[in-house]
Amino acid sequence: LAEAEQGAALAARDPAADAGAHALQDFLAAGDRPVCITWGSMTCVSPAFMSQLAVRTLLLAGKRGVIVGGWAALSVDALAGAEDEEALRNYAAGHVLWLAHAPH
Repeated sequence: LAEAEQGAALAARDPAADAGAHALQDFLAAGDRPVCITWGSMTCVSPAFMSQLAVRTLLLAGKRGVIVGGWAALSVDALAGAEDEEALRNYAAGHVLWLAHAPH
């Protein structure tokens, strides 16, 4: 779909069917195009390792990102305990949208 068609399809979704749809639309409109990170149901080491890896990578690349937790359960809570937790949380707060799942 063309970008305009994607926006129209997203806007037409029932918010009750996908609570993250409008958050995603707002995030996309708020800045540069983000990187989408998702591993679906795959887990390597642990959800904490993967969540920290994703945010660290976005930080080092200077990119915004949408992290889709999926069955791997990636989340901002998984940043807890990282040596650089404060830096990861600060970066994620302004540059990362966490979604449990999203159409992709």
